[in-house]
Amino acid sequence: MLLEMESKVIQMRETTKELAAFSANLEYQHLPPEVVEQAKRCLLDFIGVALCGAHDHIAVKIFEFFKKFGGTEESSILCHEHKTAAPVAALVNGAMAHGLELDDGHIVGHVHPGVTAIPAALAVGERMGASGKDILAGSIYAVGIDDTIMVKRIEKHPGKLVLISDNKDYEPLYLSQSEMDGVRIIGKVVWISRDVR
Repeated sequence: MLLEMESKVIQMRETTKELAAFSANLEYQHLPPEVVEQAKRCLLDFIGVALCGAHDHIAVKIFEFFKKFGGTEESSILCHEHKTAAPVAALVNGAMAHGLELDDGHIVGHVHPGVTAIPAALAVGERMGASGKDILAGSIYAVGIDDTIMVKRIEKHPGKLVLISDNKDYEPLYLSQSEMDGVRIIGKVVWISRDVR
């Protein structure tokens, strides 16, 4: 049993490396039209459920709680004509979209990928001023390292991976080949709210 589990972990690491390599080399012009259309449908689904959930009593309480703290006006909270720090906007928008349990779901994985990835993509994309094409085929990802999840640009350099934050307060992370085993690509930032307005 233990050998089977170790084998699955190794297989998952290889799959993650393949996905990371594929994603890092992806360019917008190489995306099939049906992939672009599906990304747009996922975005519209997210916006629809967020609009429905925006005035749910729990979503309103979450919004009001975080509104008190202010924050850098860099990312929009849907339906409230309010901007705040990107992580807060992502959290509030995600809560609005998930509150009514109408958001997308993956039956086999028992996850709601859109409600976690899309609000982060919208918030970071708006903060960066990137276009939808920049993000759809760009190199901005939700990356997991140990128990931390970050949104970073990924650059490949000979023998290393560089994780770069658009927040200039954070230095780039340089990962050697051996350190890359602990990196998980969780999702790719696929859209931003500037294209939605």
